[in-house]
Amino acid sequence: MKGRVRAWQPGIAVGMGLLVLGLSALSPSARVAQPALQSILVVVDVKDCDSGEPIAGARVTVVNASEDDEVLAQGTTGPDGKFSAVILILAFNVPDAAAKIDVLVEKEGYTPGLRVKFVLQGPQGPFISASVCLRASASGSGSQPGTETEGERPDVECEVTATPAQPLASVIAQAAKGSVVCLQPGAYAVGGLTIGKGLTLVGLGTDPAQTVLRGNRQGPVLSLVGVEAPVVVWNLTVRDGSGAGPEERGGGVHIENSADVTLRRVIVTENVRVGVFARLSGVRIEGSRVLHTFPATPGQDGHGVRARGSAVRVVRSVLRGNGGYGLAARDAGGEPSRVLIEEATIEGNTFAGLNLYDASRLEVRRSRIAANRPHEGWFGYGISVGAEGELLVEDTVIEGHRGLGEVQIGVILTEDAVATLRRNTIQYNDWGVWVGHPDIPLEGVRAEFVENVVQNSDNCGLWIDEDEFIEIAGSGNQLRNNGRSPAWNLCGTEAAKAKVPPGF
Repeated sequence: MKGRVRAWQPGIAVGMGLLVLGLSALSPSARVAQPALQSILVVVDVKDCDSGEPIAGARVTVVNASEDDEVLAQGTTGPDGKFSAVILILAFNVPDAAAKIDVLVEKEGYTPGLRVKFVLQGPQGPFISASVCLRASASGSGSQPGTETEGERPDVECEVTATPAQPLASVIAQAAKGSVVCLQPGAYAVGGLTIGKGLTLVGLGTDPAQTVLRGNRQGPVLSLVGVEAPVVVWNLTVRDGSGAGPEERGGGVHIENSADVTLRRVIVTENVRVGVFARLSGVRIEGSRVLHTFPATPGQDGHGVRARGSAVRVVRSVLRGNGGYGLAARDAGGEPSRVLIEEATIEGNTFAGLNLYDASRLEVRRSRIAANRPHEGWFGYGISVGAEGELLVEDTVIEGHRGLGEVQIGVILTEDAVATLRRNTIQYNDWGVWVGHPDIPLEGVRAEFVENVVQNSDNCGLWIDEDEFIEIAGSGNQLRNNGRSPAWNLCGTEAAKAKVPPGF
């Protein structure tokens, strides 16, 4: 964490009965306009994940995630578990500011839990509201098992050390296979950097924002093609690259025909077309952030992560504010992708947080998928699956897809998808779950729901299409407080609702 603290005002009360507006869709073409310095109220409400009781004395830090985690406000929660501050941030409007900020909450004896952001309408106008829950740690420590300690320089033995004054391409070309190449903090104007052998490339700062690989928007910042040995990119920021062109490429990191690539504690931000692209490769994204990818073609790309025929694992990472999907998985020449997401946050992306097609498989566990938004005139989804995609979602919260004037759905399953959802909370969406699509005939969707809670949807909790080949299984689910009456918990024709088994 770095940067100076701007003004903060504790203890500002917020009234009840506020109107949820959500994170509005920002047209990619609007990004050419100049943002203005906005003065915005941020209200953070911190509770215990299990009991729902307010947590007093939690340390709250509001940062600008699009500007190297510049600290915008800091303070502690009061007896009611609330912290309020007025921040100053360059943004087009309040929803754009909400997509850019991150809210970090720490409390001794607790581990991070779930968090969601909304834009709400208060007596003085729109403001940003963040609801955060923390979980009591059995060990009594605030650290989360398996995570690298923030604020510490990576513990490595450097075999080669470079400075920003050196041409980094030459340094890497001369390094031995399998070596550890260390980068002193600073900005490296690499244009496009290619790694063609196994090695570890690591920034020596205490924060990944201190060591920056900066492209020139003419091609990918970092390319790995045909690398058979393991490559680790660690504790760096990758920005200002472009994947625009006739062939699909990653603007930040482009990975192709490479078996073992790890992005560890890496920030990939402000790139064009795709932040991280993997084709026929094995990739692990760990403790990282993929943010604010711009579309090269508005309405068609701008994805945070795109997998083509690849095995991709996303662990303890954030995919936020991208101009296309947070993550999209497809096949490549008939080879499906296999994606595993664990303890991740996918929020504020366009079209869908997660999108799956082409008989690829996606597993999501213990994650949060929130407030992803539609493009102009399109639907918006938390998770969308079609074309024989296979989905497994467990112990995950899917919420906040609502309030933008377009149809928004927590989870939609179409075109012969196969899905299992277990122990998830799907709430505060326009529509909770769609099984099938009314405009696609003869779908063969198979969906199993076990012990999920689907609640507080503006419209229907679970909507089922009447296509003959749609099959529903499951038990122990709770559908409650959806729409205008109990009849809105389960929706569809009588034939469609008859697909739901007893005890569902």
